[in-house]
Amino acid sequence: AASATAMSSGEKTNNGTIGQDTLQQPLETMVEHMEKRGKSTGVVTSVPFPHATPAAFLAHNDSRGHYSEIAREMILQTGVDVIMGAGHPEYDVDGKTTTDTSYRYVGGYDLWQKLKAGQVATDADGDGIPDTWTLIQERSEFQELANGETPKRLIGVPLVGSTLQLERFMASETGTPYSVPFIESVPTLTEMSLAALNVLDNNKNGFFLMIEGGGVDWASHANHLGRMIEEEIEFNKTIEAVYAWVEENSSWDETLIIITGDHETGYLTGPGSNPDSTGSDPVLEDIWKPLVNNGKGEVPGAQWHTGGHVNSLIPFYSKGAGSARFVEAATRVDLVRGNFLDNTDIGKIIKSFQ
Repeated sequence: AASATAMSSGEKTNNGTIGQDTLQQPLETMVEHMEKRGKSTGVVTSVPFPHATPAAFLAHNDSRGHYSEIAREMILQTGVDVIMGAGHPEYDVDGKTTTDTSYRYVGGYDLWQKLKAGQVATDADGDGIPDTWTLIQERSEFQELANGETPKRLIGVPLVGSTLQLERFMASETGTPYSVPFIESVPTLTEMSLAALNVLDNNKNGFFLMIEGGGVDWASHANHLGRMIEEEIEFNKTIEAVYAWVEENSSWDETLIIITGDHETGYLTGPGSNPDSTGSDPVLEDIWKPLVNNGKGEVPGAQWHTGGHVNSLIPFYSKGAGSARFVEAATRVDLVRGNFLDNTDIGKIIKSFQ
């Protein structure tokens, strides 16, 4: 939450805080910034849409855990044009209908019923006319929206519980990626992202879209290497699809893509690593062991050290208009990894673009 807020606003905040500063005053989120400049905006994730990362790009709350409050703000109090994510209240993590319903990820029972009835509308573009949310749920609806006519405002909640695929059929899990079939009725992150792009690119002033492969983090919290690999591969497929979309529909002279994360999760190293090593002169190679390549199609040898977040440096990639600005801003130096950015630099640089 705090890291996503830093990337969204360009400001540091307290841990667990969404879109507020350390005194719980609202910060300008990235969506708010882009909306003021007449751009369309959206967030897409493979986990519930009011979860920490997407929420921090458009909402304000003193706790990331206030999912229902955050969902209501996202839907009713922002100008965002596209919201997509998991968390369907009437389906479980295996994509089956359930009576054990919880409406916290969709803003409560009443709001959900109104969304299904097409009765939720707020003024998204400041013209004084309420703009109705169009709700889609079926995989075919996501696929069809990748091309053709689109609604003005779109909220997509696939027919599945808290994740697209991460938590499916865990009783059958073997530990090997893709050994358990995917839920066919659930759209992929790629399909959701392409639908979002098709809605947002109608604006001649451009758009901002945040896409999160949130399952990577969730799998790492659980120290589940096989599922983490699946989620990373699915995220990589989405990157490839977005890259191809830019090549076909735009250009790198007018579009910028950034690929990074909020943080590392799980403290993943090779087996036999001992990051807690103490001694007068520890040898780096004795502390950090590399991942073990066990061959094609085999899960690599690895070791987790925590179920939480870690302050390790993580990759940052950018391509397209203005990408050189991030290289110029990487003035901090790590003795092993070299130059790096602070997470607030991301928000500050993006907001500096005209």
